[in-house]
Amino acid sequence: PHIITQAPAPQEPTTKKVVEVSANRCRSCTPHKDLSMLDIAHEENQNAERFSCVITKTGTEDIFKMPFFETNRLAFYTVKNDDVNDLHKLLSNPQTVAHTTMSRHRSLHETRTFLAKLHEGYRIGDTVPWGVYNKATRRLIGLAGYGMWYPDEAMPGKSHNVGGRITTKLYLHPKEQGKGLEAEIYRGLVEYGMTHPIFRFRRVEAILAVDDAQRIQAAQAAGMLNEGTFHDRHYIDGKPVSFHCMAVIKDDISLKIKRSRA
Repeated sequence: PHIITQAPAPQEPTTKKVVEVSANRCRSCTPHKDLSMLDIAHEENQNAERFSCVITKTGTEDIFKMPFFETNRLAFYTVKNDDVNDLHKLLSNPQTVAHTTMSRHRSLHETRTFLAKLHEGYRIGDTVPWGVYNKATRRLIGLAGYGMWYPDEAMPGKSHNVGGRITTKLYLHPKEQGKGLEAEIYRGLVEYGMTHPIFRFRRVEAILAVDDAQRIQAAQAAGMLNEGTFHDRHYIDGKPVSFHCMAVIKDDISLKIKRSRA
């Protein structure tokens, strides 16, 4: 018989192995009543006072006709082909995608393919992320935007859906983390989504790993409340990972938004 005297060296996986756990029930208070028999009373959002409006400019880009917005330090625009090297530096860094289900990029070819998919999303008006640019350096430092959108029914006289709830995405280069930019990004996403004439989201969410302290603190600074935990929601690289559902609803911060525009 063939006997192996020494085990082969383990190979680092090229992608994260992610499996979403069926959420037929939740072992804690869940914000989604369709997943739980619990009738949870509305909890006062103590983090709402921490929200502030940050958007300084909005508009529509010539390319792709995509909307954009800016804050004091950041600009949210479509990612251009010239930014592919910065995009690769961002997504090939394991710290960028830590605590998320995204796998880090292993080659520039992989990043070019990803960028092509972004451009296709821009062309069809999908909720793909913006590039986050440092306004001082004009360099790409992150990706942020909206994920799954669950709109309300179309409003009377409107040809499109509006409102509903939306999830958010945020990836920031490690060198830019810890400067308060994550909170500025989340505040911008909340403000833009709730005030945009088409979107008008009534609820903005961030589904964050329970050990992702930095993003959780940033979401709280944007007025989001931890509404509950999805225990063992995903298996990532063979380990169960639980996620918090952070969320803010329009009623929590509508007065602050109104005052900022007075």
